[in-house]
Amino acid sequence: MRAAPGHHGRNRSRRGFSILELLVVISVIAALAGLLLPALAMLREQQRKVATWDLMLHLGVAVSAYLGDYASLGDAADQTEFARDPWLHLYRIPVANGKPAYIEFSGRQLLRDSSGLGTGPFSPALPDVATHPMDAWHRPFLWQVRNLTVPGSTRSYTTTVRIRSDAGTPDPAYRNDLVFEYTADGKEFTRRSLSTIDGTGEWITAPP
Repeated sequence: MRAAPGHHGRNRSRRGFSILELLVVISVIAALAGLLLPALAMLREQQRKVATWDLMLHLGVAVSAYLGDYASLGDAADQTEFARDPWLHLYRIPVANGKPAYIEFSGRQLLRDSSGLGTGPFSPALPDVATHPMDAWHRPFLWQVRNLTVPGSTRSYTTTVRIRSDAGTPDPAYRNDLVFEYTADGKEFTRRSLSTIDGTGEWITAPP
C-alpha cells in the first residue's frame, strides 16, 4: 500500500535535534557562561567594595564624634587597646552608661573575637557582646591608632586612626586593601591608597 502524499515530509519535520546539533548548542552556552561569569564576579566584588566604603564612612563619622568627646581612642597609654575591641568604645560602654551609641550596626554586621586579642577566631555576634564590625566580605575591620603625649604633661590625644579592610584577600603586602585614615589636623577621614602609607606601627590583624 502506498503512503499518502506528504507522509515522509511530516516525519522529517518531527525529527529532533541530532547529537552534533546539541553539542554545538551546549558549546555556545558554555562559551557565553565563560564570558559572563567573570564579569558577574567582578561586579559582585565592586558591589562589596562600595558597601565596605559605606561602612567605613559610618565608622569614620562615629570615631570623629567619639574624638569630639574624648581626647584619645581608648587607653591613651596603650595604642592597641582600642583596636582589640573597637565596639566596646563605640557602642557597649555608651549604652551601658545610658548614653546614645556612637554607631549602631545590626548583628549581621558584627563579629566577636573569642581570643580578646583582636586576632580571632571571630564569630557572628549581637551588638551587646560584639567586639568588631565587619566588612562586606564578612571579615573584621582592622584598626590602627596612634596617640601623642603633649610634651611636658601627661595629656595624650589621638593623632591618627586608620580603618582597613583586606577586601577578602589577606595579603602581607596589603594589595587591594581599602583604607580610611583620620588625622587630628584635618579632623576628618579620607581614603588613602596603600602606596601613601608609610607602614610604620603594627596592625591588629585577623588570621588568614
